[in-house]
Order: sequence, then C-alpha cells, then structure tokens
Amino acid sequence: MTDATGGRAGKGEQPVASVAGLAIRLVRHWWRQLAALAAACGVVAATISGALGVGAAVEQGLLRLAISRLGRIDAAVVGEDFFREALADELAARAEPGTGTGTALVPALVIEAVVETAADGRGPSRSTRAVVLGCDDIAALGFAGNAPRLSGDAVAVNRPLAEALGVDAAAPLVLRIAELSAAPADSPLGRREMRSNGRRVAVATVLPEEGLGQFALEPAQVTRPLVVAPLSLVQGLVDRGDVANAIFAVPRDPKNDRAGGLAESLRARLAPTLADSGLVLDEAASEPATARLTSRRLILPDAVDRAAEAVLAPLGGQPSLVFLANSITTTGSTPAATIPYSTVLGVTDTALPVGSLVAADGATLAPPGPDEIVIDQWVADDLAAQGRPVIAGDTLDVAYFLPE
Repeated sequence: MTDATGGRAGKGEQPVASVAGLAIRLVRHWWRQLAALAAACGVVAATISGALGVGAAVEQGLLRLAISRLGRIDAAVVGEDFFREALADELAARAEPGTGTGTALVPALVIEAVVETAADGRGPSRSTRAVVLGCDDIAALGFAGNAPRLSGDAVAVNRPLAEALGVDAAAPLVLRIAELSAAPADSPLGRREMRSNGRRVAVATVLPEEGLGQFALEPAQVTRPLVVAPLSLVQGLVDRGDVANAIFAVPRDPKNDRAGGLAESLRARLAPTLADSGLVLDEAASEPATARLTSRRLILPDAVDRAAEAVLAPLGGQPSLVFLANSITTTGSTPAATIPYSTVLGVTDTALPVGSLVAADGATLAPPGPDEIVIDQWVADDLAAQGRPVIAGDTLDVAYFLPE
C-alpha cells in the first residue's frame, strides 16, 4: 500500500488521510534534519537582526555626529557662488511681525583654503588644506562652550589642524585662498595658473575637539582641519567685496524646534537679486540698443536658463553660447590649413537682436543645420592665404576642450 507522500507505508502504519497527519509523520521520520534546519534558520535570523541593529545604531550615531557639527543651526541658505552679505538683513526684514526676533540670521563665508606655518628660520614650513569659517557672530551659532572672540588678524584653529601643523596658541600662520576664476580651470577660458591671496594671521586659540572645533556643513566621520576667522578677514582674501556664501538661521531659544518650518520660511522670503546669482543684465553695445543677460560662470545654470527664457523670449530674446575652439582645420588633403583659438558662437537663429547674420549680398543666412557652421570672411581669407581656400559644402574640423 502507498501512503499520501508517494512512498510505501511502513509496517504497521496506516495510510495518511490528512495534511496534519502527513506533517506529523514527516516530523517523526525527519526530526533530526528538521531540527538542524530550524537551528540554521535561527542563526541566520539572529545574524540578520544583529546586522540590522548594528546598521541602525551606526546610522543614528552618524546622524547625531552630523547634527552636532552644526551647533544650533536649524536651516541655512548656501550658495554655489558668492552673494551680498546684506541679503541676510533683507531676509530678516521680510520676516512676519513677531517671528523674526526669535531667529538669528548669521552671514558667513565657508571656503577651502591652504594653511601654512609662517617661515621663522627654524625649519621648513608645513602646510595642509582646511575649511575656513568666516563669521562675526560665532556665539550665535549655538555651539557648546565659550565662543572665541576674534578680531583683526586673529583666528582660531581646531585640534586636527594644530596637530597637522604642529602649532599652538599664539603661533603665526599664513592663510591662502585661491582666486576664483569666472570660468572653471578645466574650461577653454579658465586660468591654468593657480593664484591665491595670502595673509599672515595669529592663532588666538586652539578649539577643543567637540563643539565649534568639529564644525562642518557636510556630514563626515572624520573632523577636517578648521580655521575660524572674522568675516572681514576672509572677505579680504576672497576679494569680492562684502560677500557671503552662507546664511545660518539659528533659533535664539534652544527649545524652539520648528521641525522644518524655518527652512520653508527662509525659502518663501528669499528674494536674491541678479547680482546675488552672479548675473548681469546690461545694455549691449549695438544698434539698436539691446538688453543682454550674462553670467560670471561659463554656462548659465539650468534654472537660470529656464527663467531667462520665460521672461526674455516673449520680448524677442534668444539664447546663445560663446566658447573658444582650439582649432579650425581644413580636411581632405595635405598640408591642412589651421586657424588656432577661434571664437565660436552657438545660436538658434541667424536673425539676432544685435543684427542678422548676412551673406555678401546682404541676404539673411539660413540657420545652419546639424553638423553645419557658418564662417565669416576673415576665416575664409585666412584659409585661402594658407593655400586652402574653402567654399560652401567643404568640411572643416573644429576641435575644442570638453568642460568637465
């Protein structure tokens, strides 16, 4: 006789008539294997539970560390470029009546720098990279401990920086901040030579490892070297005037937890000018007079590009991109003719507000298609002078750096 498992029933055993009976018989016959499987599952479950617990504990620890690096800063306005220091006062002035007095808005500069030991004839100087916090109201940031009182050329450094350079209080240092180019260094128009502004400063105090000494805007496990300096000192090294790149919002009452409401309030009140966004709207030198929007950066950010198109396109505005080509070279035969470092203008139409692109007979040219360009008479004459005259339909190679 065969039981429900498909095997032959043992001697004296009755056929299985239900699922429960089958389960009992399987346990009775295979209890050793089932016990081993249960133990293995228990070990795996315990391991996974332990790993999840450790991961959660590490996550909570990193979160507490990241929050402790901010003192009582609850929200911040952080720019990719510099904006006016006065923007902090304008934000405070636009606060709703009765709400602005409960929050301090502190302008600051947070920037990378190189810190060197001052040459004193006792040995070679040492240097390291550090974060510089330029701020005039350190106490308002709400870090534990006594906030350093800094003025003039006095700075405070944290312990990682002091140990890296082997300095203590009253030691002289040289603080160097790189001059920021309007175009990235790896772009065709960027500067290849690194230039910096330096200033000799004196260490007023070495900050302990906790509190202000571990300040950082970005979460990190390791405390980076830090210099805390008066805002005016850092502004002088940046050499852009009375600027900032951060505004810290700090509730004056430590118990005032707005649970994200402060960030939304800042976002609603923030009204930067074009200058705060690195933009200039001026009159182009053309006839007829034409408005022109330009940026300190090589390329307009997407948000600025979209906003400019929404405002200027209905008024006849057109986007353009000007960059520098490494070379324009003829193809097809040797020797080739080459024109180095030529300006290339990218447009969407040849009828431009500053004047249309026209042929020799004065007719407006059709916009070039894909992989087509329009060259001016100067380029044509130069190539002809090199023995390689070109006509419409000829192929030219345009080489340029990719801005990475």
